[in-house]
Amino acid sequence: MKKLLLIATILFICSCAASNPYTRFYKSRLEENKTVQDYPNFIISSEGPKIYSTSDMEGDIIKLKKKNYQMIGYSSFNAGSVNSNQAITQAKLVGAEIVLISYKYTNTVSGNIPLTLPDTETSTTKHSGSIGGDSYYGTSKTTISTKKTYNIPYNTRRYDYGAVYFVKSKPLILGISFEPIPDEIRKLIKRNRGVYVTLVVDDSPAYYADLVNGDIIISIEGEEINKLQDLYSLLKKHSGNRTKFSIIREGNTASEDKYIDLN
Repeated sequence: MKKLLLIATILFICSCAASNPYTRFYKSRLEENKTVQDYPNFIISSEGPKIYSTSDMEGDIIKLKKKNYQMIGYSSFNAGSVNSNQAITQAKLVGAEIVLISYKYTNTVSGNIPLTLPDTETSTTKHSGSIGGDSYYGTSKTTISTKKTYNIPYNTRRYDYGAVYFVKSKPLILGISFEPIPDEIRKLIKRNRGVYVTLVVDDSPAYYADLVNGDIIISIEGEEINKLQDLYSLLKKHSGNRTKFSIIREGNTASEDKYIDLN
């Protein structure tokens, strides 16, 4: 009976882990119905995905971005014990080269699992008597089949899991991440127009021109940047040339020029 109880418990645990939560809760950062193969700037690795555990997800994401890795999706969920190999399985499905994973204990769930098993009881009856003056003795057995329910206690530790999936990108024409100028910076420089540099990729043209986080690009070759799309258009226009960038740095209202080779 103890063996049956142990088998039933193992089967229950395995059934809970049958589906991959890294797949069920995956959110793509790519365009709808697009895969990594649809993006010519992605470098598809011929090797299997690499997995890294992190206690500083935000910091390690920045480090990967600085090495020109692009985030293509993420998984986030709360569950009991989950094998990290399941994150590798999802990374293979989406074509990721690197997956960062993290987990943090949240709580313990306790309860009972009802398990009903067949149960049999056998009784023995003795018989004696005489027939034609001859005495006889004997026994008969009766088997009654029933079912019995056992309550199996369990304690499950639960965790918040996170996974972020990356692919390597080809060298960028400039090598920055950027966003609209934050409101507090606009007030400081008294300007609404331009793009705010949030990250400079290592070994990129922007890196070697000494652009840094917090720089504000206001024009390229004298053409002002009024919205984010202007930057894309001007980079494409001047691709392959040594190009003058006018920037504002460290809250100064006066701009300075940087000459960058857009190879």
